[in-house]
Amino acid sequence: MKSTFHAILLLSLICGYVSYTTGRKLTRRELSFSKDDYLNYVRYYSSHQTSEPLRRFDGNNGKLFLLAKGAEILAGELSKDDKITCHLRQIINVTEVDGNSTYKFTILVEDESDDRTFQAEVLAQLSYSSEGSAIVADIHSIDTTEPLAGVCDQISSLSKCTECINFGRCSKGHVPIDRWLDFALKTQREIQIHKPFPDVQFLAGHNAFNNRADMYGVLDDCKWPPPYNKAWLCLANQELSLTDMLNIGVHALELDPWWCFNKLRLSHAHKRAVGCSPLDRPFFLGIKEIGEWVKDPRNKGKVIRIYFEDGEEHTEGHDDLINGPIQEYVEPFVFTPSDLKETFNGNWPSMGELRKLDKTVIFAGDGNCTHGGKYIHEAYWEQFPVNMFTPYPHCGGRNLSVTRRYYSDSTNYGPFWNGPKKTGVILDFSEYAKCRVGYPAADQLNPVMLRSAIYTWAEGEPSTNLTQSTCIYIGGRDGRWHVAKNCTTSMHSACSRKKHGDVWTISSTKGPSGDQGQCPEGYRFDVPNDGYKRQKLMESMKKQDVWINVKPFLPLLMTENIL
Repeated sequence: MKSTFHAILLLSLICGYVSYTTGRKLTRRELSFSKDDYLNYVRYYSSHQTSEPLRRFDGNNGKLFLLAKGAEILAGELSKDDKITCHLRQIINVTEVDGNSTYKFTILVEDESDDRTFQAEVLAQLSYSSEGSAIVADIHSIDTTEPLAGVCDQISSLSKCTECINFGRCSKGHVPIDRWLDFALKTQREIQIHKPFPDVQFLAGHNAFNNRADMYGVLDDCKWPPPYNKAWLCLANQELSLTDMLNIGVHALELDPWWCFNKLRLSHAHKRAVGCSPLDRPFFLGIKEIGEWVKDPRNKGKVIRIYFEDGEEHTEGHDDLINGPIQEYVEPFVFTPSDLKETFNGNWPSMGELRKLDKTVIFAGDGNCTHGGKYIHEAYWEQFPVNMFTPYPHCGGRNLSVTRRYYSDSTNYGPFWNGPKKTGVILDFSEYAKCRVGYPAADQLNPVMLRSAIYTWAEGEPSTNLTQSTCIYIGGRDGRWHVAKNCTTSMHSACSRKKHGDVWTISSTKGPSGDQGQCPEGYRFDVPNDGYKRQKLMESMKKQDVWINVKPFLPLLMTENIL
């Protein structure tokens, strides 16, 4: 490690707006490191868990570490000011240009200052300090260009992404909104607005951080959906960014914080420095991205849940690095454990009550791992792998009074691990909606897949803009909502038992919309506000069209011109 090895590096980085002139020394940077740093980096870059091009230097640990750590230094140098805002995310290729002294790198870097990526060539000389405890980087030149858009890969194309870069992955914020799907999902949120928060059905993104848009799984070659070829690599659980998942209606995101390589990162890890990578995204950037979405005026009133799949071995006591970003980027909107205790006496409020408080972000963590309990609630659900789920009516043998999370796994490590077989994957949400599963946590989410979660509007409905006088019925054959052309049409009405909202029937006689006198004693004219109740109503309808009482929720739905 006390080698005086020097290397001239020609780096081609997908990073920053900066542009420098080639051929003159710009600056010198020196970065100290520990013995643990050295061992962890060498172990990562020479291990089976990565196909990084630096593995060709396996056996020459001094050079391996110098190049790996040197690339981080040079990526940071692309920052626009004194604060390091550029973070190395991927080493794609390394070519030895001239013997043992000159190398050409292809690298991906994320710039937190403007949430963009850049391409650059950097010429630098790297060496160890005379004491062997620091790396010295003499940077001679930097030239930058913008990354080029390319052809979208399978899932990005399926999502109709309007811009793809970085191996055909969808650029953040470029999945167009499907207006019908967006309104149908909004409807399903609004009709649940009076339920206690844990009883609300959410679509969840399993390992949402581990997405290709954020440069995880850049070398993935698996085809979706399974079954997989044994040789395929699928390291990323998702294709789309956190922003795009939130935009398309996935309002429950799942993040894995890990302390490794001297930072708190978002990592798909199992234990320290195994699975966790020095190239993984810093944790605070994920929270910052979520905070920016929450603060967007278009998202006001949208309640989201963020789940940290966490534990003591994950974050190693770095509570400040969990709570700090939450405080900086999201705090005014967080419904805290203190709010739950002091404002609601420990009883969960409804989404409507959360909106009134403008507290629309709920953080929850595994077990008692709440990092001091300032912002993070203990998990309030049971959880099982998808392979343990069974369709309606068994519904995984569930107790309907308990919130459940079923999690999937789409990852595949060649012949070593096959997530779809071992854990299972969700390809269709309809049975999970029918069974009132609180958090079906799926992989490879996209708008086409989300359509299977709809149990309200039929395709093409509403056929007119909604008003307070709009009348709506459920079609007896398709089980979906339709706007009635004439509110005086004679139909049965949907009736729920007043003291047990899961018991449904239809009126014994037919009448116009809103004729509440048709419901049996002890029942009321109602709308099924989740997939389970809708299924119970369907069983009573016997394929007849039935009026439903959507009028209490129409003011919440009339805010958009949907045609």
